[in-house]
Amino acid sequence: MNYSVNYKISINNSKFAGYQEKKGNNGTIKLFVSVIFEDSKDFEDFIDGIIYFTIHERICLERAFNKIRIQGGMCNPCCVKNLAIEMYKSIME
Repeated sequence: MNYSVNYKISINNSKFAGYQEKKGNNGTIKLFVSVIFEDSKDFEDFIDGIIYFTIHERICLERAFNKIRIQGGMCNPCCVKNLAIEMYKSIME
C-alpha cells in the first residue's frame, strides 16, 4: 500500500499529547509539545515523550491504514499503549 504521513508539531494546548487522522492514503500525526512539556521532569524526559507519542500515534495510524482491529476499543482505554511502551523500550536499549 502506498500512503504518506505528515508530522506536525503544535504549541497550542490540548486535552491529549498527540493525535492521528487518516484521509484516504494520507495520514497526519500531530504532537502537542506544550502537553508533553508539562508532563516532563527535564529536557531528556521531554524528548523521550516526543519519541514515545510519535511511536504511539504511528501505531494507531498504521492500524487505520491497514484496517487492523485490536480487542478493547480505540482510545478509551488505549488498546496500543502496552505495544507502544515495548517498542519504545526496544528502541532506547
